[in-house]
Amino acid sequence: MAARIITPADWRDQPWKNGLGVTREVARWPEASGAYDVRISVAEVLGSRSTAFSTFPGYLRWSTLLANDLLGLQTIDQPTHWLRAGQLAQYDGSVALSTAICDGAATLLNVLAKPDLIEVGLGAADAVDFVFAISAVDALPRWHARLFEVPATVTGEVLWLRFG
Repeated sequence: MAARIITPADWRDQPWKNGLGVTREVARWPEASGAYDVRISVAEVLGSRSTAFSTFPGYLRWSTLLANDLLGLQTIDQPTHWLRAGQLAQYDGSVALSTAICDGAATLLNVLAKPDLIEVGLGAADAVDFVFAISAVDALPRWHARLFEVPATVTGEVLWLRFG
């Protein structure tokens, strides 16, 4: 994969699979349209109503908040998990998930990947292949991403991926 910077102007609007919203696709691998192994996207969830997430059987999903400090994630048979800013939630993509009502809109950064392809984390890390700046870091403005040609060390408020 060739190194590059990905700006919000590069993101592509994609309708949610369930038709209930729109996500902005930051990056995907492979890059061709159609099926993907890994996808990073940003979605806005309105806090005035519960919103059902699309399901993605065969994928793992990670989510972290970019805007708003709190969002409830609900499943049918589990108590609400309250996702706070600075936390990373991981769950099976086949789980029927919806949001609990919170104040205002919440913006989520989501990663979808087939199992065992990537490692995902927040904060400082070594030997990462992709980074998304939650806040401005090391010449990478807020909400910009970078794909590294050679694995790199990252610091600051970032979400990172390490390809397996």
